[in-house]
Parts: sequence; C-alpha cells; structure tokens
Amino acid sequence: MESSRQKMTLDTRGICLRAMTAETVITHLLEAARKKGADSQVGCGLLWACLELGFGRDLRIGGRKNTEGRAILDDRTSTGTFRVGKALFNVVLALPDDKHMLQIGDALEDSKFEVWLLTRSDRVATWRNELDHCEGVDPSRVVVASVEAFVGQNIAELSGFSAERKATQLRALFELYNSRWVAQVGTPGIRIVVK
Repeated sequence: MESSRQKMTLDTRGICLRAMTAETVITHLLEAARKKGADSQVGCGLLWACLELGFGRDLRIGGRKNTEGRAILDDRTSTGTFRVGKALFNVVLALPDDKHMLQIGDALEDSKFEVWLLTRSDRVATWRNELDHCEGVDPSRVVVASVEAFVGQNIAELSGFSAERKATQLRALFELYNSRWVAQVGTPGIRIVVK
C-alpha cells in the first residue's frame, strides 16, 4: 500500500515556464517541496534529470557505503551523488555538518575527483566558508553552487536561451524526473505536475 507521501505532487500552477527563468522555476519547485519536507529528494531528482538530459547517459540511482560508512566512489554512489567523468556531484540542502564534511574529505582523499556540492541558493556562502576552513579538505577541488542555478543554467543552455525551447526543456526535465527518478527512488514519490 502506498503511503500518502508517495502520492504528493508539486503543482506548477502559477509558474509560467516561458516567462520565468529556469532558475526561478526550479526555485519555486524546491520551495514547494521544502514545505512538504521533500526538498532534498526533489533537488537530487532534478539534478539527476538535468545531468541525464545534458549528457544523455544512464546515470545510476542508488548507492552503497563500505563497512566504515564511507561512500564508495564507483558507479554505485549514494542517492543524491552522481558521477560524471572525474566530477562527483552531490546534493546537500542541509547546513554544513561533520558528516558531510567527512564525506567530502573522503571523496577528495580517495580519488582525483572534483566535487560539485550543490545546495540551496541561500546556503552557498555558508558551505563555501565552512569548506575553506575545514581541515583535510582542499577547497580548490570543490565547487559550491546552488541546485537552482546549476539546473536552471543547464536548462537555459540546452534550450539555446529560447523561451519556447526552455519551456520544452523544463517539461522534458520534469517528465524524466517523474518517469525514472520517482519510479526508482520511490519515497518521497513527489511528482511534478505541469498545468
């Protein structure tokens, strides 16, 4: 039996896909998801769908950790962490904490990866400051950006900066998110409904 959380939707009524920037659309969706307690999963799903659209490859969803609880950097990274080439994308919408700092430090120590930490727009400066002062983390190998700006900019670029194609790309992003991310991750199964 599905829980009521799995049936929630994020309605796009009031969000004009053609008139608003893609970044603004993503900001509105993440805020609506935050109010339902699901902004982290929606942010991860939108990043995953964006990377899928941009690279046209089948990025794995899911993950595992080794016996010490450290993330294993292979194609089976944790949910919310995606590997593309030598870049490791990680969505962390929470404020900086020891757990996430250790994960970033482990990722940098165990690899030649560049880490892209994507957070909420209002937390970018906080994360950057914490990383700049964190022992064991080389901040020159970590990009800190907002999910909203990263996904929004990529959608704008994929659309050739055309309002009509931007709306089409956003619909494609939401369709990919709904059809693959929600189906594979499951909880919270929040679908994005375009009205």
